[in-house]
Amino acid sequence: MDDREPADDVSAPQSKIVIPSGLDLERIAEARDRSASAALVEALLACPFDPAGPDEHAEYDAIVEALQRLDDPRVVGSLEEAVRDAARPARQRELADDVLHEMENAPAMCDADVRRDWSSPDPVLRRHAVLSMDASHRDLIEPVLEDPQHPLFDVVLRTIASDLACDSPWSIRLFINALSSADPPTRELAAIGLCWAEPVAAEIPLLVATEAAEVGVVIDALETLAYYPTQAVVLRAATLRSHPDERVRMAARGVLDSVRDDAWSYASELIETPESRVATWLAPVAAELDLPDAAERARAARLRGERPRPVRRREPPRGGAWLTSAAAMSDFLAPRDAPWTARLADLRSADWDSAPECERHAMARLLIEHEDTAVRCSAASALAAWRDVAGLRRLLDDSSLLVQGNAVYSLRKCGPLPDLVPRLFDRATLPASGMQEAAFETAMAVGTVEEWRPFARRVVEDPNSDFDLRVSCLEALVSERDVAGVTPALRFLHEAPAVSWSFHIALLEAVVELDLPRPSIAYLDGVDHLHVQCALQEMEDAS
Repeated sequence: MDDREPADDVSAPQSKIVIPSGLDLERIAEARDRSASAALVEALLACPFDPAGPDEHAEYDAIVEALQRLDDPRVVGSLEEAVRDAARPARQRELADDVLHEMENAPAMCDADVRRDWSSPDPVLRRHAVLSMDASHRDLIEPVLEDPQHPLFDVVLRTIASDLACDSPWSIRLFINALSSADPPTRELAAIGLCWAEPVAAEIPLLVATEAAEVGVVIDALETLAYYPTQAVVLRAATLRSHPDERVRMAARGVLDSVRDDAWSYASELIETPESRVATWLAPVAAELDLPDAAERARAARLRGERPRPVRRREPPRGGAWLTSAAAMSDFLAPRDAPWTARLADLRSADWDSAPECERHAMARLLIEHEDTAVRCSAASALAAWRDVAGLRRLLDDSSLLVQGNAVYSLRKCGPLPDLVPRLFDRATLPASGMQEAAFETAMAVGTVEEWRPFARRVVEDPNSDFDLRVSCLEALVSERDVAGVTPALRFLHEAPAVSWSFHIALLEAVVELDLPRPSIAYLDGVDHLHVQCALQEMEDAS
């Protein structure tokens, strides 16, 4: 019997990516050494990806990750061309697409192009369209997620989880439905996607998910439930401390630690009296939470008051020869085949005030018109330091939402700008922009109360507005003691929460802050949520 290994079949197609010799991918990615960009794209696009052979996952994943971190705008064209080349292997085109959609420097697709590719018979282009969708494509997203067997179901779900933040009622409903999928990875992804919004409607489905046979599903559900300070979550986590898998036991302990810290932070002053509302609510789970007694809480509070605050050490602003003139800055930004991590750090920590005033206009133009998104993000800091409102206005129209967001924050430093307030309201209502709250807060900073108050009132009265923006607008009205704007919103206390209890809690706090008549909301007495009970007790104590 011949025990020798069979000879390699040199005629068989190979699916192995060959990393060019001498390239250290971790070093390249860490330094953003863009001198390697072209070679890595060439290696990625040279692999045939024979469907019959095994993919070398570790190697092609490493190249994809390195290219994503390099974020080199020069390779965007090659990758886009590869995605649209139907003659290439489908897996190769998908990997090129994966790189593009994690690059800040890849331009966003317009709505018409997204819908064109979605209508294509080419499955790779349809996938490309999905990865480019946002909340404005709800009409395309919902039908896919209503069919778990759809070939792009997971891709759409992942896109919503990463890009849409899962904080609108319609996307939350889709994720809750996905928690009951027969596919464990889909249930894991759904549990993770629900983490940020903490929707009330997801608590029971997440608790059910902790009964899954798959450890990954249980852990992801627990990690999301750590943000739900309820008796039901505490009792379930306490049960799972005896789970046979150590990873589940660790996640369960993490839930209990999180709720314990929450109770101590939010309720330590509200449970001094055993008969108090919050103390009564905590009683059934006190043993599981192992809360410190009153003496220990008082001692800890005393120590916290005596302990000096840590001094936050900040990196001193950097000057450097490149800040002395527009020509020097141009030379600093010019080497494209070079490590970018250090240069971007210099930009982020630059002492922009030291730039000569006579050079600032030309320097601003270099920053605003630079091809790299990260450079244009730094431009917002420079323009704010120079009070260059015209430049910041240009950044508000940048193709990158990240750059627009930086401009929105930076405008706060530029004083009254009443004519910009309507544009900021546009940004505050832009779906999936990630800057709704920031845009409204900037409008408050650069406008007058008379300018932003009507907008805030409209948002508070509209249950379909962005949930976090709605809470911010309510808090802004309370800060201005706008009783006429807040009082009509108290009727929402009688409605089920659209997402989380945050808006209800803000309304209860408004009653206390503005000394409004206490509303009749007996049904909230039975709500299993620590923060709701704390808000109710504070309202009662203020009566």
